[in-house]
Amino acid sequence: LYNNYRIYLAIESLLCKDIIVHTNSVIEASLYYTVYFASGKLDPERQDDYYKLINQEDQEKYYKLINQACLEYQIISSGMVDLLHWLRKQRNLQHLQGEDGRELDKYSIEDGNQAIKLLRLYKKQLDEYYSLHRDNSSD
Repeated sequence: LYNNYRIYLAIESLLCKDIIVHTNSVIEASLYYTVYFASGKLDPERQDDYYKLINQEDQEKYYKLINQACLEYQIISSGMVDLLHWLRKQRNLQHLQGEDGRELDKYSIEDGNQAIKLLRLYKKQLDEYYSLHRDNSSD
């Protein structure tokens, strides 16, 4: 019974880990795109430009990108900045392997649910940003 319980916890934790990692990857990719778009470096009609930019050596760190999206381009709110840094730290737990940190103790259902809620809130803020951008560009 004990082994079955530990297996269940490991599967639960790994599922939550996948949710957190993939949610973060989606947000990071869309944030790179939106920041480059906001900076004027990206022509939305030329997708090749975006792929060239994200493969450059001087690509911004995710940490800096989150702050830049808020402070420089007002794409996201300051509250979202805090939430994205939490999510970024959760994702970084996958890189911390040690004897004291078992995989099943790193991620919880609450963390996975929080990541999903954060993705929905992020999408809402991104929709608002692009809605304003479209409205301003049609003037």
